[in-house]
Amino acid sequence: MIRVSLLSVAAVLAFAAGTVPSAFAKDGVYTSTTLGRNGDVTVQTTITNGRIADVKVLDWSETHPIADLPRVKVPADIVKNQSLGVDVVSGATLTSFAIINGVRDALKQAGLNPADFSKKIAPQPKLTDTVEESADIVIIGAGGAGLSAAVTAAKAGKSVIVVEKTHYAGGNTSVAGGCYNAADPALEAKQEMSPQRRASVDALLAEPVRSKLHGELIQKVKEQLAQYDAKGGKYLFDSVELHALQSWKAGDYAGNLDLVYELAKGAPEMQKELAEMGFKWNSGTEQVVGALWPRSNRASNYKSGVGYIDTFLNEIKTKHLPVTFIMNTAASDILMKDGRAAGVVGTAENGRTFKVFAKDGVILTTGGFSANVDMRVHYDTIWDKKIGNGVMTTNVPSITGDGIKMAQKVGANLIDMGYIQLLPTTDPYTGATNHAVSLTTGIYLNTDGKRFVNELGRRDELARAALAQPGHKFFI
Repeated sequence: MIRVSLLSVAAVLAFAAGTVPSAFAKDGVYTSTTLGRNGDVTVQTTITNGRIADVKVLDWSETHPIADLPRVKVPADIVKNQSLGVDVVSGATLTSFAIINGVRDALKQAGLNPADFSKKIAPQPKLTDTVEESADIVIIGAGGAGLSAAVTAAKAGKSVIVVEKTHYAGGNTSVAGGCYNAADPALEAKQEMSPQRRASVDALLAEPVRSKLHGELIQKVKEQLAQYDAKGGKYLFDSVELHALQSWKAGDYAGNLDLVYELAKGAPEMQKELAEMGFKWNSGTEQVVGALWPRSNRASNYKSGVGYIDTFLNEIKTKHLPVTFIMNTAASDILMKDGRAAGVVGTAENGRTFKVFAKDGVILTTGGFSANVDMRVHYDTIWDKKIGNGVMTTNVPSITGDGIKMAQKVGANLIDMGYIQLLPTTDPYTGATNHAVSLTTGIYLNTDGKRFVNELGRRDELARAALAQPGHKFFI
């Protein structure tokens, strides 16, 4: 008679399931590549004596600064708890899962059963205390607008507190393509003024005058163009006034022309300020999808909008500006006093309540609501309610209209909520921007291999044409 011990049976069953007990696991360093939000994530896992001894992220294309925290926190939590059941980092879910899945694959390679490393980690107990802070200026939102406002206020001698609901500063700007439209005649002069471009300017100047400022801008551009012609100009013509006129028309004259003109005038000024902070601009301009003129500027030392974020943060750090950040804290209410905004109330991820009082005012820079499907469907007036769950967003997950709701609660008026932009050059599965197809040199073909739109058109024209294609699918 042959006796088989229970231990041997267990070992046989374990082998049959494709894993082995930890006693039979192979120590070593295992590498695995999984899919993150923007592409492959390569994770290196060290197994020693059947335990996860170390986890490192070797390579990835995830977005800085959004993915900076999960790159450090998720591996550390896995090693500390010997578990794949760690919390993912809010706002970087796909990146967190990519790291976890890389370790899961390494466990399999080592002959270990991932199920043995899947205990759920108990959450930390929530705090219930309230902390009060104060500053001259309180800014809600640490994206590009918030950081720009913080630097400007601090340089004017104001103390600043920035309240941000995520774990990073950057907001939508950190995932933007990074192009910056500003009239720079000297830089643009390296390009040619084609007959088609000249014709478009002449048509713009021949339009009926719609307001006093509109007439003044037309007259100004006519004078600038006359000087250009007197010099026998063949180079690309541009000015802040032309930028304003083109932008206003591109918005079907629905915008406030005074504000559009301020934007056009401020763009070159901010471009110069950024350069003084260490931002390096390319030596030439381009024309990205939806842009109306080749005045799109890019950085030479950054590949995306994260360059603006890093520049502002570096300025705060190196100049020791009086800016303090309260991170992982979602603002919920604007405090009012005598009819004006005087502070903000927010709740941190750990449960702590913050009351932050503002001596001189509150600046709201929380972005829009494109990551809030209910809000965008509710307010949509131009896309026939086709922008539901089936349409991804280039926005980061935190852009859910919080600031708009806070402002409404204290009586703020809302305008132009229905003007929701669609960008027809993004990853259809994640919404991430794809810089390889963001220029105007691409040809758009539908599934029948036919061009269906003028690729130099406005973004709404391109998007509307794309939505009209079978299955909303096309190729660039």
